[in-house]
Amino acid sequence: MGKRRLFAGLVSIGSLIGLVGLSSVPAVAAELPWDRLSGPTGVETSIAVANHAYSGDWPVVYVASNKNPVDALPAATIGDGPVVLTDGNTLNLGGKKPGKVVLLGGTGAVAQGIEGQAKALVGDGNVQRLAGADRNATAAAIAEQWVKVNGNPKVVYVTKNAGAGSPDAVVASVLRDGPILTFTSDASAAALKDVIAKLNPGQVIALGVTHITAIGGTGVLPDSNVKAAAGEAAG
Repeated sequence: MGKRRLFAGLVSIGSLIGLVGLSSVPAVAAELPWDRLSGPTGVETSIAVANHAYSGDWPVVYVASNKNPVDALPAATIGDGPVVLTDGNTLNLGGKKPGKVVLLGGTGAVAQGIEGQAKALVGDGNVQRLAGADRNATAAAIAEQWVKVNGNPKVVYVTKNAGAGSPDAVVASVLRDGPILTFTSDASAAALKDVIAKLNPGQVIALGVTHITAIGGTGVLPDSNVKAAAGEAAG
């Protein structure tokens, strides 16, 4: 009887292990593969990101200053080519030869020497500069380029871009349904209504700019600034 009870106990334990012991151990997932898009400076990091986003040929590349890349923010929304930064001395495109080079900002942002290097690389007729009297005017020039590439926007994104730039514009740069316009003061915010009107001159609002989206809270972008910018767009 003792042997039979011992055998029955072993069978019961074996059955329990078979039912719950092994099946209750969770599978351990293998370590996920990972990589890093980076370089020793912002220039090389921008090239790594550009190659990740545009692995083939670059039909166009937008070049902005690495020292204060405020002009790079609105240009990223155009969507027909990557944005690469320059140190102001060398046009470093990581060995790529794009079809066209578009410089962002005046010569104080992207030096004349960079423009000369770009022309030597792709030809004079394939180099363009989008610039204005200040960063807001440059953003407006970039918005006009957005329209040339994508057609009239349905949405215009407005944000403050003072100092070293706008973190809100950085995260908004992935948007593709409209350009980003910027301001640095109440006066430049009020001036945006004329910029918005120029994006679709002489046409009804329904066919052009139909909506303005503010990026950031009221501490960054007060309602008064948004209303000033939207003033003529709704009229």
